[in-house]
This record gives sequence, structure tokens and C-alpha cells, in this order.
Amino acid sequence: MRRFKDVVKEVSDKFINEAKQSPQLISDMAKMEYYMAESYCGRLFIELLQNADDAKATRIISFYNNGNLYFGNNGKPFDEEDLVAISRSGASEKQRGKTIGYRGIGFKSASAVSKEIIIHSANTYFSFSKEKCAKLLNMNSEDVPTIRIPIYLENVEQKIQDDVEVLKDSGYSTIFVFTNVDVDIYLEELRDVNDGFFLFLNNVYECVFDICDFKDQYSIGRFSNFGNEHVEIQNALDTTEWMIVKNRDAAVAFLIKDGIIVPCKEEQAVYHCYLPTLEKSIVLCKINADFSTDPSRKHITLDDKTKDSLKRISQIIGLVFEKALNEADTGKYKNIFRLFQQKSTTSKINFYLDGLIETDITSRKWIKLENGEKISPNEYKLLPASFDLDNPSSVRVVNGEISKDSLPKQVYENIDEIEPFMSRYSTKRLSIDVISKDLSDKNYVKQLNLETYTQLLIGTIRESKMETAINAEYSPKLDSFIIKNDRGEYTSIEDLVEKEEEIEPSLRREIKDRLGDSEIKWFQAQVETKNLISETPQDEEVATFNSSRQGKEEGALSPHIAKWRNAESKCVSIEESMGNEAYDVSLKNYGYDVESTTPDGEHRYIEVKSVKKDFGFSLTNNEYAAAYQYGAQYFVCLLLEDDDKLIARYIQDPLKNARFEKRIKQWEWICLDCNSVTLSFDLDS
Repeated sequence: MRRFKDVVKEVSDKFINEAKQSPQLISDMAKMEYYMAESYCGRLFIELLQNADDAKATRIISFYNNGNLYFGNNGKPFDEEDLVAISRSGASEKQRGKTIGYRGIGFKSASAVSKEIIIHSANTYFSFSKEKCAKLLNMNSEDVPTIRIPIYLENVEQKIQDDVEVLKDSGYSTIFVFTNVDVDIYLEELRDVNDGFFLFLNNVYECVFDICDFKDQYSIGRFSNFGNEHVEIQNALDTTEWMIVKNRDAAVAFLIKDGIIVPCKEEQAVYHCYLPTLEKSIVLCKINADFSTDPSRKHITLDDKTKDSLKRISQIIGLVFEKALNEADTGKYKNIFRLFQQKSTTSKINFYLDGLIETDITSRKWIKLENGEKISPNEYKLLPASFDLDNPSSVRVVNGEISKDSLPKQVYENIDEIEPFMSRYSTKRLSIDVISKDLSDKNYVKQLNLETYTQLLIGTIRESKMETAINAEYSPKLDSFIIKNDRGEYTSIEDLVEKEEEIEPSLRREIKDRLGDSEIKWFQAQVETKNLISETPQDEEVATFNSSRQGKEEGALSPHIAKWRNAESKCVSIEESMGNEAYDVSLKNYGYDVESTTPDGEHRYIEVKSVKKDFGFSLTNNEYAAAYQYGAQYFVCLLLEDDDKLIARYIQDPLKNARFEKRIKQWEWICLDCNSVTLSFDLDS
């Protein structure tokens, strides 16, 4: 078996002969090395660290003495393959995906800090030296690379030998010595070192620094927790714990504190190609895979290889979501959905990954309901949009009809933001009938606190009123709802009304404060009472106009409006019948359709809406902005055709006299109730 020193001599002779035969090539190599040193500047430690991990080293050390920088590892000693790899750019035989470094060019960055690097490995000293190489080739030093020709060393300066022997006695098998080093460059890099540098390594568990005033030690421990790999990294200032979830050569790491996943710092949330890049992660966690990068390994290239890796990352995240629901009682995943509510998709990589994640989690049935059914997020049934519950999960954790279409109780109790997360994907809603059944169940109602019960009751009344406006055949059964009377007893509204009892005072006050007058009137009509909540408000002012009323010459309203005309023209006719001067401006996108001026010179800005039922309408953002701008001068005119009658309902200053809810999915403002004036006209065919 050949001794390693003989290997060094043979490789050295071979490269010297090649250089002498092609001096232009060696000169080009010098230029390339200069470029590589600039590209890799500030990444010497990273390259030495990855090479140590690839050599299966478990311990590394870096210290400075007598102007020289030492880096030692206890991994596999150098062999011919390793020697050729660091001498010849791109000659590494490392397999991509199995080792951290695979290009064989990273070590060239050492030329940025030193012009001579001495290496001791396999009981052999050899060096890469710009000056020695130039002498051997009889060339100018600027025309030869530092790291190309390995030179066997018979003799080494004694102080270097002494330091090397100390390291060898401590178990380090391969030692790099950067002579007359520019230590400031190296120190600048070390001050950016953090736990992320060691997180995705395969072997290293100890790293010691002793460079001038920079002294630190990292200890890396790996263990299993609930079937997941955890890594604990400790140094002089801090101890961090990360949970790592893997899919082949891809992994996602979440910071753990007190046993719970928490967001990491923004500067920690980066993509890794085993070692940190400068690419920001999609959320506040770390993402690692065998990504393609530029030569400096600082930036990821979005090629097919990277896309394959991102595909595996998306599958990991989908798996984490599923584990979060299945293992909710561990408490570990409390923040996982909140974390992904705050994702950043501004970069190309994150935008691409986000699309993969969305596809993965919406195309699978991975969510298990309390009733045992598995659904996708698109099929999750939310509470109706008009419901304004502070904590929607509070009505889901109580056994009843709602809970059957909900997640298991422990999910809502141990995981935050689950309802907002589901609302990003689902448009399905729990039916009013399902909610009404629970409100009619005494055992269910008794388990709700006053605030939750009030919010649920108010929402159901409001949604039922809207449903009756849309669906004439809908008949709500509000009188079966359970309510607390003034003696603190739970009873149905039907029994309460029949016995002429009163609602518990604080509950009655809450209902009265939260429902509008029109809603109270409607609700009391449904349960056949006029004073369950409050005295029924007076009927809206209704002006009915027919052919027997005042004539046009007296400024009266026109009794007839052509049925075939569009809504804006009908509104103009109504305004003119009032004696106003009106114009259709609907094509100008002002946020209103008709401009009208009264005989007194007052301006009216009118948005016209054709409705099928006398209530439901919405405002666009543009219309809402116009209503805000014009205040009392802004009107909404709702036109309802009822056989041969045209009912015009005017709402003045709708932001003051109507109540709206912003529906994000449509970006509209939905009117829930309002105060208005209603006019009736005959329609001509």
C-alpha cells in the first residue's frame, strides 16, 4: 500500500509537468482562483466545516497562534481522491445529495486569506504555496494559482509542528495551517456564525473557536421526540432546540421553546443548502435541501433540481399540518398555523413553493373531523359570515350538531388560529338549521358562557332574517331556542312568551344593544310578541304614490314609470318626479350612478341597486369610498319590482344609517340592516 507522502509527490509531479506544458492554462487558473476567492470571500469557515462533515468528522477546532490560523478535524484522513479534489477545480468525486460539498472548488476561497496553506494529514505535511509554485515553474507569482500544485514538505517550521502535535494529541487527524493569515477577514466571518451553521450537518457535534478575542464553543446534540428528530445546539451565549422533519434529502426545521414550535428570528429564517444561504424562507423557520446555487452558494437557482427539492419541502409542510391535527394534544404544534398565516411569497422561490404547498394541502383529504370523516380544507364548514364570534372554536368544542362538523375538541384547545387558517380555503358554511338545533338544545346552551351564547344567538337571528329575505319559503324556528329567564332558568322562547316571562335582564340588555331596531322588530314578529326585547319600533315611513295624488305641475311624484327602462333611468325618473334635476352618470365610475340637484340647490349622489328582495345589497370599495366622501349627500336607491309596482327604497348616508360587514373574498360591503324611506310607484309595461 502506497504511503500518502508518495501520493503527494506523484500528484505534485504530474501537475508540475502539466503546468510546464501549458503555462497559459496555469495563468488562466490563477485568474479563476482570484475570481473564486472574491466570490467565496467570507465563506472560508463554511467550506472547512462542510469538508470536515463530509470526512465524517465529529469534532472541529479553529485557533490562531503566532500569525497562523489552524483548523483541525477528526475525520477521515486525506487520500488521493481528496488531494486531487482540492487541487483541481470541479474534480471532486463527491456525490450530490450525499455530501454537503460536491463541486471541489470551495477550498479555493482560502487564497483570499493566505498565500501559503500547509496541510497535515495521514502523517504527511504538504502545502499549497503561490511563491513555491512560481519558483518551480519559473513564472511570476501573480501568474500562478495558490491552490493547484500540492508540494510535499520535508521540513516544517518548528512552531507550526509544535501546534500541530498538540492538535494531533487531542485527536484531530487533519489540520490546515493558513500561514501569515489575514485574520480580520476570517474573524468577520466568524462573528456571523450561529446555530444554523450546524443544524443540518450529518456528523459534527463539537466546534471550538479560539481566535484572538473570539472564543466560543458549540455543542450539537441529536435526539428523538415523538418520532421527530430534534437538534439541540449550545454555545456560550444560548441554547436552541430545533425540530427537523425530513423527506429524503429535504428538511424543514422549526424552532422549539418549552416544547412548542415558535417562530424563529427573521435573520434565522433562511434556506439552507446544508449550510445557510442568503435566501429568505417562506415563513419563520429553516428550509434545507440539495438546492442548486450560484458558485458562492449564497443564492439559490430555481432550476429543475431546485423545483424537485421544493416539491419535497411542500410535502413536508403538508405532513406537518396533518401531524399537528393528529398530535394536537402534545401541545407542540400550538403555533404552526399562525406561523403559516404570516408567510412571505415575494421571492420567486417562495412564490413557487407557496403554489406547491397550496396544491398539496387542498388536493388531499387529511383533516379528520369529530364524526370520523376526512375532508380537505376546502370542505371545512365555517360559521356563517355574518357571525361575529370572538372565539369561533368556543361553540365547536361543546357536544352538539355543530361539533359533528368540527375538528376534535383537542385541536381547538391546543392549536391557535385553526379557524382563520381554514377560512382561507373554505367557502362552505354551517347551515342555520344545524346551529338552530344546538340553540334549541338545553344541554348545549347551558355549557356556553354568556358572551358566546349572546354572539351565537345574535348571529343566528341576523342570518335567519337575511335568509328569509332571500328565500321566501324559509321558515325559521326561533321560538324553540333556549333562553334564560329572569329567574335564571333555561326555557324555550315559546314557553317564555306563553308564560309572559321576561328574559334575564343582562342577557336582554346585550341582545337589545347588539341588534338593530329592524332586527328586533323582525325577531319579535317571528316569536309573536311585541316586547320580548323592547317595544316594537314604529314602522318605516312609507310614501305610496298613485294616479290620484298631486299632479306634476305641483312638483308631485310621477305616478308611472316605464318598466322596460334600466335601473339608472328609473331612478332619474323618480328624482325628476320629486322636482329634482337628475342625470345618469353610471358610465363614469364615480362610485354612484345618478347626480341629482334639488330646487334648493342641494346635491344628491345616488347609487342605484336592483334587488330581488327588499333588503340584501352590497357596496363595492369604490361605492363605499364615495359614501364616506359625500356623507349625508349620498343615497342608496334600492329598486324592487313587485308585479306592476316599483318599490324604491332610499337610504341616506348609508354608512351612518346602515350596518355593513366587509366580506374579504368578494371585497364588498354587505348591508345587514338599515334605516330607510320607501316609495311605491306604478309600472307601465
